[in-house]
Amino acid sequence: MLYHDAWSIAGDGPGWTWLADNPVANQTIDQIVRQPGHRRRIDYVFVGSWHAHPDAHCRVESARLAFDRPTDGVWPSDHFGVLADLDIGTSRFESSGSA
Repeated sequence: MLYHDAWSIAGDGPGWTWLADNPVANQTIDQIVRQPGHRRRIDYVFVGSWHAHPDAHCRVESARLAFDRPTDGVWPSDHFGVLADLDIGTSRFESSGSA
């Protein structure tokens, strides 16, 4: 696998980012999906695997939802974001032995 989903590594719970509980999304979900209480995850943070980037690393430290609550009664978007804390660096491996 070339990429990994940060939420599946370090997120807590289902990680729904598009749900009818959000009043900004509710009308659109009702028009498109037509299922009351619909919830799904449509936002992702993907990180490259060792196979894709053998000289570097990207470790997922945590993943959480962002913009998932209203501020002063205003929802920031029709879907929530995903915020991932990553440890990124190079991973150079020294060769032991002669070529």
